[in-house]
Amino acid sequence: PGRVVAAHGPSVRVHYSGWSRRHDETLGVTSSRLRLAMRETTLSAALQLQFAKSAGRLDARSQRALQWHLANLEFAFAANLNAVSATEWNKDDAYDYEGDHVSLPEGGYSRLLDKVA
Repeated sequence: PGRVVAAHGPSVRVHYSGWSRRHDETLGVTSSRLRLAMRETTLSAALQLQFAKSAGRLDARSQRALQWHLANLEFAFAANLNAVSATEWNKDDAYDYEGDHVSLPEGGYSRLLDKVA
């Protein structure tokens, strides 16, 4: 099996187990010969690879929206996406609240609790 040992823009260097470094190979990130080893892949790496494979080009506004969503994911995980597993990132979905997300105006939850008490 091979393993990505370096990334340089749109290409990666692959080292093959049991072979010398002179047999290392450079492949484009969109190569069909690459696949994610999900158990070892971070969510950040998986998202970057999928975006590169999609050949997506975003205008400035779309790029800001994407960055906002990525930052929101980091906020939700309380961790950098480079530290979040691509296979385990959504394991808590069974405990999510269903329905619309809302925020309580002026006074927040304490005001609600005062009314209920």
